Amino acid sequence: MRNASVRIRIKGTGVYVEPFRAQAQPAFASTGQGKRTASMRRVSGAGPNSLVGSNVALLRQQSRQSTRTQWASGRAVDLAVTHTIGTGIKPQSLCPDPAFREAVQQLWYDWTEFADADGVLDFYGLQALAVQEWVEGGECFARLRPRRPSDGLPVPLQVQLIEPEQVPLDHTTIVTGGNSVVQGIERDSVGRRAAYWMHRQHPGEWVLGNGDSSLVRVLASEVLHLYHPTRAGQLRGIPQLSRMLVRLNDAGQYEDAEIVRKKVAAMKMGAITRKPGSNEGDPLVGEGEADATGVADVGMEPGTMLVLEDGEDVKWFDPVDVGGNFETFMRWNYRGVAASVNQLYEEVTGDYSTLNDRTFRAAFNTFKRRYAFYQHNIVAHQFCSPVWRRFIDLALIAGTLQRPPGMTDRDLYRVAWTPDRWAYIHPLQDVQAVLKEIEGGLSSRAKAVSERGDDIEDIDRQRSDDARREQTLGLAPVAPSDGGDRYRVTPSAPAPEPGASKP
Repeated sequence: MRNASVRIRIKGTGVYVEPFRAQAQPAFASTGQGKRTASMRRVSGAGPNSLVGSNVALLRQQSRQSTRTQWASGRAVDLAVTHTIGTGIKPQSLCPDPAFREAVQQLWYDWTEFADADGVLDFYGLQALAVQEWVEGGECFARLRPRRPSDGLPVPLQVQLIEPEQVPLDHTTIVTGGNSVVQGIERDSVGRRAAYWMHRQHPGEWVLGNGDSSLVRVLASEVLHLYHPTRAGQLRGIPQLSRMLVRLNDAGQYEDAEIVRKKVAAMKMGAITRKPGSNEGDPLVGEGEADATGVADVGMEPGTMLVLEDGEDVKWFDPVDVGGNFETFMRWNYRGVAASVNQLYEEVTGDYSTLNDRTFRAAFNTFKRRYAFYQHNIVAHQFCSPVWRRFIDLALIAGTLQRPPGMTDRDLYRVAWTPDRWAYIHPLQDVQAVLKEIEGGLSSRAKAVSERGDDIEDIDRQRSDDARREQTLGLAPVAPSDGGDRYRVTPSAPAPEPGASKP
């Protein structure tokens, strides 16, 4: 049914006007129907796994290509690995039994050298490579490979890293028993991961021909999956570079265009023009013969004086200079690139010209919080701790570790993962601040040492060895800054007697 069109006539005239109707305002500005928000309404409402399944294969290829060819992408990936892993996220056993704690730490130290199933890296090198795969490709898989006792390893275990391309995104089905497989990950009826379906060989590897592209089912208990889910229920990872690819491509094209413009400007090119009917012979400047297109070049050497014929003129090419806009634009653009991958602009570009130590400290504090999340909640939780638990299990089975009487598995598995310490921004001030916190009871030596990436027991053992060695050799100990006795031990004050008055 059509609505009637209502008009109002102004009294005493033949003029009609339309009545004013108040327009309802949208609940949110971005959901309005105006032209300004037209492009904002063309968005996807797909679920996390639908979005990943239809886009991540291409995103991963673009991310790897950008890392290989774009300096900013490569730098961002390198920085992500450096800040997340450094020289390694190392374990400190928290088992209540001191003897077991010391034995497992020594055994772990011996095993890390042989951790790589490919025999190329140690365990901390595997950490770095896994994080690089995660940042560049969105995720990384690893298989826990048990070995024979005859292999001669300190613990019969090795870790094999697997690129995400070997777990097919398009493998979605229902398998025997009712389990569902979505994007290569099999889950049981309550949503727990039961297995992973993997290609026997990398589908993009042609060194040995097409190879075996068949799928093999690997139990989830034997597989580690390193990725950062950004939506609830998300099964596969998204490359961290995905938010910067378009911006970085535009910046690269603009930079290339500016380089070409600079080259053209440095060549000092021009054209000799002639009036119709002027002398068409060879000019004195040394014009060569025309080529197949009828164009002749005029050579110029340093100090050349042009002598033109009647009717000839020289028009010099003068490319337009972008002035100071280039540097401003590139700095603004690469700030966005760095922010999209949670990096500092100054570290990505090496441009510290607009920075001082105070602003860098403020920016670095937020930066460290983000990477502490990556270190503890992603890498340590998804990659390091499962390896630690399997390491202890196989060490107990092999007899290289002995379970203390009455000790539960939970106690044996207790561990704290300690990343590399962050470098001091102002060493003297930073150390003094830590010492003040310890003296004021706001922190402890154990916590301060752990935040530096060290083990308090190792530090105390080394201090004791140093003191014993100096005393044995008759060396003068290094005096502490307060002038006190380096070996002084302040005894605890005895507890007051019951009923005694306070001093």
